[in-house]
Amino acid sequence: MVLLTSRRSLVLPHAVRFALLAVGGLLLGHEAAYAVQYGVGAGFTQAMAEGGHGYWPMFSTLALSALLLLLGRAAWRLAQLHVARVGERQETARPASIDQWSATAPRSYRRELIGLWPPLFGVVAVAYAIQENVEHFTSHGHVPGLEPLIGTTAPFALPVLALVTLGLAAVGALLRWRIATLEARLAQARARHPHRSHAGQRPAPDWAVLGAVRATFWSLIRQGPERAPPRSRST
Repeated sequence: MVLLTSRRSLVLPHAVRFALLAVGGLLLGHEAAYAVQYGVGAGFTQAMAEGGHGYWPMFSTLALSALLLLLGRAAWRLAQLHVARVGERQETARPASIDQWSATAPRSYRRELIGLWPPLFGVVAVAYAIQENVEHFTSHGHVPGLEPLIGTTAPFALPVLALVTLGLAAVGALLRWRIATLEARLAQARARHPHRSHAGQRPAPDWAVLGAVRATFWSLIRQGPERAPPRSRST
């Protein structure tokens, strides 16, 4: 069987997952930056109340849902691959070596992390600056520009965003690396045994019912013997 795909069908899911991760990073980065700047007590609550954060409950719900969706999707895919891999091991009766992890992974974990963190950090930092400008404009009537990101009033905002996105990228890259590794190992196992025997596998119960119906059907419609063949005449 040949499956045809396109570049868009491959890039679009990746872009959606990255966008969801960036939204979650914006939420966590904003919370962490405000906690470092104003503390976690009354100062934090006052800053959030006076800074034009009326939309924050809805945004927090959506961002947390995005992170949970990504985590759930990764857990589901890992469980799928684990079940498939266990089935391959049982059929081939060959235990997999731990040393094959790095040999079969399309990309190393380090490359996954390097490929994910810089763009995630850049997108979250730009989104945070835009977010702060919109909040200042709605609550104070002016636009501070890059002051909330690299200004003297918020000297720790950019380092905090870097650390938060690094943590998210580390987890995301680990999940991506492990999924890619399992997929590669499963593909190699199937390539080594393309015509392996499926003896011992029971068919689905529906097939037994269909087989009985088919046998009964043909026994009813086929023409049975009506008489014996003619006797040959002896001369």
